[in-house]
Amino acid sequence: MSVKDVLADKEKLNQVAKMAFDGVDADHSGFVDEGELGNLMNTMAAELNIPAPKPNEIKDAFKAMDTDKNGKVTLDEFTVLVKQILELMS
Repeated sequence: MSVKDVLADKEKLNQVAKMAFDGVDADHSGFVDEGELGNLMNTMAAELNIPAPKPNEIKDAFKAMDTDKNGKVTLDEFTVLVKQILELMS
């Protein structure tokens, strides 16, 4: 399955996003909090051998994802990020 296949099929996109979301939602609360997002960003930085994000960068990324401003990122909000990443990859 290609990235374009995933982007073209909403159900496949939702499946990919759910798998990623579940991997980030360490406490299984059904939401991603700022700490969990920070862990993800730090892990990705380490794997890509780039500088770790600064706390304000994590905070800014979290604020951008938390579109309803309730202090937590839902699966729907997280899916937007996954879609954007896949679009950049295609």
